[in-house]
Amino acid sequence: AAGGRGSFKIAAGIFLALVFALNAYFVSVRIDLSKYEGAYDIYDALGADAISNDEEEEVTLHEHDEDDGNDESESADVDVNVDVPVVVVSNAFANGNGTNPHGKGNRTIDEDEDYFNTEEYRIERVKHFHSWYVGNKTEFLVPDADKNGPILDFAIVGQPKCGTTTVEMNLGKYAPMPVADVCTASPQTVYYSYKNWPREFGYNKTMRGTKCPKFTDRNFIKDYSKHLPRTKLIMGIRHPVSWFESFYNMQASSGNTFRIAKNDPYNLMNICTEDWCTNYCRQLFCLGRTRFHLSLAILGKTDLTETERKLLAANDTDGGENLVNLKVRNPLFLYEMNELREDYLWDGMANYLGMKGGIDHDQYGGSHGRFKSSQHRINICDEKFDRLRGMIMPYAYELSVWLQEYFIPVAKDENRPDVTVAQPHLFAELIEMYKSDPCNRLTQLVNGTYSTENVSNIPAIL
Repeated sequence: AAGGRGSFKIAAGIFLALVFALNAYFVSVRIDLSKYEGAYDIYDALGADAISNDEEEEVTLHEHDEDDGNDESESADVDVNVDVPVVVVSNAFANGNGTNPHGKGNRTIDEDEDYFNTEEYRIERVKHFHSWYVGNKTEFLVPDADKNGPILDFAIVGQPKCGTTTVEMNLGKYAPMPVADVCTASPQTVYYSYKNWPREFGYNKTMRGTKCPKFTDRNFIKDYSKHLPRTKLIMGIRHPVSWFESFYNMQASSGNTFRIAKNDPYNLMNICTEDWCTNYCRQLFCLGRTRFHLSLAILGKTDLTETERKLLAANDTDGGENLVNLKVRNPLFLYEMNELREDYLWDGMANYLGMKGGIDHDQYGGSHGRFKSSQHRINICDEKFDRLRGMIMPYAYELSVWLQEYFIPVAKDENRPDVTVAQPHLFAELIEMYKSDPCNRLTQLVNGTYSTENVSNIPAIL
């Protein structure tokens, strides 16, 4: 019996040793992968994947002057050489009494904003890294973590397939970040921005930013409004019809369209209005995701009056009464995808972000899916898709009208620095085109629906 107990103790000891060895191995692996998979097991309170499925991993790089606006361009290899110089931190922030984290005494709001846009501030703020988190750990940010100055300078929040990769590649010259969608909760993203990405993409880049199209989801955006309200949001849009085609074809090139639509875009026509749905869809995307105006409206940048709500959700049974107002505190910069070709757009974005030297914008990127080509890609202008476009066009029309009547006036208001459009009158001209079928086959009928001679009685709603 004694021998049996001895054997049991030996076996138990070996088992525990194996457990500890495996644990040590997995910890080392987790740290190696922490730049994308969750540094130090940071808790993702939103349950999101680190890398979004909205944009596939493959990204192409082009010279900006060759961009024809077509995101079906050929792939090119990207050669990235990261220069990592030593940054010497000055003593300009030494705060004798320790009461002001930035050691600058009393300043007006305008003086604060000017100061926050300096290299001095952007270099020195890392010294206060642990004060941004609860209990000096890195699991949760404190509310208003950036009350003493921006922590993340910008977040590119969507929409996917609207030039966000181009914006990210050009801003990536000033902020260390991967050319990818990193869809993690704010504590993780801040950690990556300060502890991981500079090692890989350059300590000499003093701005901080991130990109994730999923940030338009209400849970993500509420997280940023609560913890990082100084982070400036950047969002792009395009004609909903061309967006649907581009997004569908990217998924087709990744082999996803059978899973989500059985390779038939007409299987994506249902809209989900339940609280658990994302972008009004039960799956990755659907017809409801073309309603960009709803993703914009829930930010609460306009008054959301009863009349406005009826326009926003004219095809919903509740008439827009249940459209949530998140009252997001973060500033917003909105652009139309075609504006990426124009210098004025980048000048406006630089001014919005406080980049006095402007933004060098010679790169163009796009995500096309893993396989680049697929027999299941579509040409949405084909006659067989007239009915599909007829379902999307009423939403495109609503988007255009809402932007022109409600959103653009706010962007023009000098008392509303939280809403920015680079050139409102040029933006309005581009948005006006959303009222027309880009394939020039459908016309709007008196009842608001869109039809051709061969297609009649197309419903404006499902």
